[in-house]
Amino acid sequence: MADGGRRHERKPSDEPAAIQKGSETYDGTVTDISDSGAAIDFALPGGTSKLKFDVGEQINVESRSLHEKEGRVVRHSDGGFALNFDGFKTD
Repeated sequence: MADGGRRHERKPSDEPAAIQKGSETYDGTVTDISDSGAAIDFALPGGTSKLKFDVGEQINVESRSLHEKEGRVVRHSDGGFALNFDGFKTD
């Protein structure tokens, strides 16, 4: 078990990501990643508006290290949200 009672170790990241919900795609940044989830930070064009997905909402994220994964939003942060990949089929 990873520190802090987590099942998987988190690894810091700073890589571009594409977040897709339905037909909409948003640019973001993966800020940390583990085998079971990731933290994503992003702002809409214009810089100050933050988009909040609903907790429980299913979205897709694609980045260099994640490739393309489907996950469920599990919490919000000031600049983005956290995803859980458990229970989702991955490429």
